[in-house]
Amino acid sequence: VSIERDVMIVNTNIEKMLIGTKSDGSPVNAFIVDDSVFMVKTIKRMLESFGLVVVGTASDGEEAVVKVAEVSSQIDLITLDISMPKKDGLTALPELIRINPKMKVVMVSAMGDKDKVKQAIISGAKHFVIKPFKQEKVFDIIRWVMEKD
Repeated sequence: VSIERDVMIVNTNIEKMLIGTKSDGSPVNAFIVDDSVFMVKTIKRMLESFGLVVVGTASDGEEAVVKVAEVSSQIDLITLDISMPKKDGLTALPELIRINPKMKVVMVSAMGDKDKVKQAIISGAKHFVIKPFKQEKVFDIIRWVMEKD
């Protein structure tokens, strides 16, 4: 009996960490922008564990604008680092939103600078995650962003 109970608890926890699907039944598609290969892998693994499909990645804002333009109709969510070479996240943000205003952008940064957070939100970001982050916190933010219209 205790084994069944433990399995049920584990399954309940897994179900709680799934974002779910869009209204048409298809999965939520995400695009990751970060100059750290480690961070891209970490965020990708995390998003996939939430049930999202990662449709692409970019290592800076300049590359992101080009790649997102090619597949923008497939993207529901972008995680966007602030500090990157060539073009930072705050510079790329308005360009990405212009490409597809329906995409939801969550800024990701090691800097908890209030002015940058405020600038990102004013520029159209839906939320902000500060590194290092816990998986549960990222899940809560992404779920909230995807449910919010």
